[in-house]
Amino acid sequence: MPLEESSKLLRHILTLDPTDSHSHLALARLEHRRNNISQSRTAFLAGLDACPESIHLYQAYAVMEDAVGNVTGARDLFERALAIDGANMYVCHAYGRMEMRGGKVEVAK
Repeated sequence: MPLEESSKLLRHILTLDPTDSHSHLALARLEHRRNNISQSRTAFLAGLDACPESIHLYQAYAVMEDAVGNVTGARDLFERALAIDGANMYVCHAYGRMEMRGGKVEVAK
């Protein structure tokens, strides 16, 4: 299935269930893969608006922001995720890796 069709299908699914955080995540990742960073951000924000306690949306959004060079934005998103669950291993791991790459070893620990 072409990526455009996949995007349309995910958008349709979200009209049926706007609180489906997994579909928000899939759409955001799909748009990132298509190099539509603005659309990806929009999908992440819509997902977080509908599912404000979704750790996996925060974590994936932060990873994407880090990947596009927005370390400050990524750091903010990681911190928001940790405010929800300070022991989430996926958030801690991704946040630590980002800080290690930036040379902030003590922060990463």
